Amino acid sequence: QVSGNLTDSGSAQWSTGQYFNAYQFEAEPGQAISIVMRSQQFNTYLWLLDNQGKVITVNDDKREQTASEIIFFPFTSGNYFIAASSSLPMEKGGYELILKTTHQPTQAKVLSGTVSEKLETADFQLSTGQYLDVYTFQGEMDERVSIGLSSSEFDSYLRIMDSAGNVLRQDDDSAGDEDA
Repeated sequence: QVSGNLTDSGSAQWSTGQYFNAYQFEAEPGQAISIVMRSQQFNTYLWLLDNQGKVITVNDDKREQTASEIIFFPFTSGNYFIAASSSLPMEKGGYELILKTTHQPTQAKVLSGTVSEKLETADFQLSTGQYLDVYTFQGEMDERVSIGLSSSEFDSYLRIMDSAGNVLRQDDDSAGDEDA
């Protein structure tokens, strides 16, 4: 956990005007990383980058405008970088950055056809309290794949990542109501 400040003198600045502070951490396959940024003074914006500076994913809002969260499952060992920033140019103020590491499920399930499962307390749980199931599937370049997630018991959220851990697609409610 880190307390930081976005300032015009102590922070770097994107070409678009937002201030940011950078942090480095190490991660390896088999971990689940939760990165949360909160501020009472500005709308937060989180960036996750690999050791080459390539953006893996970003997050603007968690559930409220002054918090952002990234959940990350690294596929390769190494150094990763967090850029703690604001959504709008020239925003300054204090923030809290929390990085939690837990171990992801030992065995991802193979996705084939239609699957009917339940999220239960025995499933993998993120540090933020949400439960999740992890599935893998084999795809070919330019192959079209349709994946949907629906539940009558919770607001579904779907994230598709490649083998390098890059988020290819994420969906909250595009299928209507609370289905992804």
